[in-house]
Amino acid sequence: MTPVLLAIAARERPEGVIAMRVTREGIPAVAMKGLLGIPFIVFAHALEFLRFAPHSLGWRSCRRVYECASAVVAISTSSRSALVQRGIPARKSHVMH
Repeated sequence: MTPVLLAIAARERPEGVIAMRVTREGIPAVAMKGLLGIPFIVFAHALEFLRFAPHSLGWRSCRRVYECASAVVAISTSSRSALVQRGIPARKSHVMH
């Protein structure tokens, strides 16, 4: 899926990308930012990232996406708190209900 998304992004050159899930759209968004310079925001659902242990490959992948994003939109204050507890800067995360 990532090569197809990269090809579309290279052709269309969007101003930005919204990744609704860190584990699905987040990885292609990181690739688009790195290869094409397209910024992105990502939504954070605690149930999605808390299933990974703090030092697991799954969490390291999530953390990489959150660190590369221009902003992280948490779906609740508890999701934002969990992000901050896991080391994502509070200044980068925002709550949207």
